[in-house]
Amino acid sequence: MGFGKKLKLYLKENRLKQLEFAKSIGVNPSQLNKVLNEERYPSYEMLQNVALYFPKLDLNWLLRADTEVSEAPGDYVRGSTPRVLVDEIEEKIQLLKATLPKE
Repeated sequence: MGFGKKLKLYLKENRLKQLEFAKSIGVNPSQLNKVLNEERYPSYEMLQNVALYFPKLDLNWLLRADTEVSEAPGDYVRGSTPRVLVDEIEEKIQLLKATLPKE
């Protein structure tokens, strides 16, 4: 599986639309579409912006053509030990609690 297909999968798992992501990383949507469909390689600038947008994403996994996607969540996320995952979940819970109306 190549870069584009892996990034497309990662966007889907993070519930990001291609247009929204392209705007967020300052890339023309048609350019991103070509990369995601593996019609062209990402530019160095795009790689930098992807890395900045997804700081926990393992770019080594993303760039290596010989790696596959496993079904285990977090296999391609740096630092995805159970403790890190629990911390991330707790942080998200706290953010959600902060959005609840005060009683």
